[in-house]
Amino acid sequence: MQLLTSGLDAVHPAASHIPLGGLYQEAMRQALLVSIKEIYGWICIVGLIFLLMILSYRYFNKIGVGGGSGMSQVRRILKRDSLATHKRQVLN
Repeated sequence: MQLLTSGLDAVHPAASHIPLGGLYQEAMRQALLVSIKEIYGWICIVGLIFLLMILSYRYFNKIGVGGGSGMSQVRRILKRDSLATHKRQVLN
């Protein structure tokens, strides 16, 4: 049984002189670096999507995509409503 476990523990002969704590610390460092790279990749993807949205806003606004109520239309409606309420208050 002793011979079997010594064969399993000797994974790499060059790492046999390094203490187990040092190997564990290096493995944790490598795992942390990989996770930081993954987070950075997702942040870059989200940033590119956001940048494309900002850059395409003028184009889509110019060609009228969406056609919903823009701020100018909302402003006109609010102005019309405020004038109507003001006239009603003057008449009463």
